[in-house]
Amino acid sequence: MVSNYVDLMRPGGYSDPRVPSLQADATDWRLLWQVDTDERGLGWMWGDMGMLYFWIRSEDLAIGRFDRVWVILQG
Repeated sequence: MVSNYVDLMRPGGYSDPRVPSLQADATDWRLLWQVDTDERGLGWMWGDMGMLYFWIRSEDLAIGRFDRVWVILQG
C-alpha cells in the first residue's frame, strides 16, 4: 500500500478503491533486509526501539534494481 501512497493509518484508508488490487500485488514484495535497534552494541535506535524493513519487488531484485527499494520504519 505504501508504495502506492495509500495510507492505511488514516481513517477510511481501507476504503480506498485501489486497496483490493494492491492487496493482490502484495505477494510480489520480498523482505530484503531487516535492521533491529541495537542501542547497546552499535548505538542504533529506530524510533522507540523499532526496526527498519527494506522491501523490494521480486522482478527488481532479479535484475538488481536496488534503487527501487522501499524502507519502512516501525518505531
